[in-house]
Amino acid sequence: MQFEQVIQLLGKEALSPELESVYDKFGIRRRPYLDSDDIEDYQFYTWLPCRNHGIELTFCDKPYFDNEDEHLWGQGPLILTGVVFYSESDDILAYQDTLPFSLQWNDTQRDVRQKLSNYEESRRSYLRDVWSLPQCELVVSYDESYEKIVDIVCELRKSSELSSTTLELNAIIDALGSTVDHSDVLSAFDGFDIPGDIKALDEGEHSIDYLNYGFEFFLQDELKTPTFGAIKLYRAGDLDAKGWSGQLPFNLQFDDSPEILFQKISLPPDSHQDDVTTGFALWHFETYDLHVLYSTYLNQIQRINIMSKSYW
Repeated sequence: MQFEQVIQLLGKEALSPELESVYDKFGIRRRPYLDSDDIEDYQFYTWLPCRNHGIELTFCDKPYFDNEDEHLWGQGPLILTGVVFYSESDDILAYQDTLPFSLQWNDTQRDVRQKLSNYEESRRSYLRDVWSLPQCELVVSYDESYEKIVDIVCELRKSSELSSTTLELNAIIDALGSTVDHSDVLSAFDGFDIPGDIKALDEGEHSIDYLNYGFEFFLQDELKTPTFGAIKLYRAGDLDAKGWSGQLPFNLQFDDSPEILFQKISLPPDSHQDDVTTGFALWHFETYDLHVLYSTYLNQIQRINIMSKSYW
């Protein structure tokens, strides 16, 4: 299956004639579906692996992928949103057909970057390399020595939307640790009824969901008077939030890779951990603490949590 064919298939419905021919080609008998437990757990993705041919197909509920109204999630057709090509491992055979951009399984990271040099400006790098191509996100993972390719993913970009946030970051940081009825908090969140929304919280709730504006407001209410403890800023589409469109600390951008993150914040983090798909870094600065959650799969920032010194 050529790269051009993959691109044409992305976004197609799972039971379309085009994908039926792919199932036949690779001997895939099962068809993708979401069961009721998946939908109840807000799991709108499903996968079809074909280990004998080194390929895996990723599907998603179309209304969810397109950010339609929540009541429609889980009710639409499944569409193809990603194709994974695998090199040989203990439990899977290598994909034998042509790989995107004439890549070869024995290509080093340097070889791969050279072959994709026309898209260098879109590359985001950390544990793996990601290119934002016009048609899709191309993700290349390597072995530990970066001397050969482990897998290649062509992934359709999920629909997302930015909020119309106009809040000032510096004012928000200055208000951290203040009581929720303090003028600093009320001024920093002008246009939001913070005290009224706090009264509407159920017992035991400690945060106000403003995901339509790209953020979440956290209380530090173990104190006698509830205080503004932290604010969490969201990337567009993360937890189905509209993206925070205001300023970020250290001039960060949500499209920054972890590599760029650690360049912009040159001080070593006080805590840092990377996993297969996510990672985080925590800094204790003089006036606030900063926690950054990022994707080590797509190499982009997902959420930024700015906290008062007594919150963490």
